[in-house]
Amino acid sequence: MHNARMSEVTLIRQGLGLNQTAFAKLIGVSQGTVSKWENGKEDPTPLHLEGIRAIAAKTKPAAPQGASVGEAA
Repeated sequence: MHNARMSEVTLIRQGLGLNQTAFAKLIGVSQGTVSKWENGKEDPTPLHLEGIRAIAAKTKPAAPQGASVGEAA
């Protein structure tokens, strides 16, 4: 389970173009916590994982939605 979480957190963070420190500030944890998640030493809590996924969902679809709205207008 650690590997799946680690991959997800790392992919989301990298997809946002953030280093561990900036990502940690965004989600309200320390850089060390993000490092532990990414290295498989700890798993994010369900609440943190939900927040991380919400940030990713808001960030990634934003461009396609904007393009669709622009095309329709």
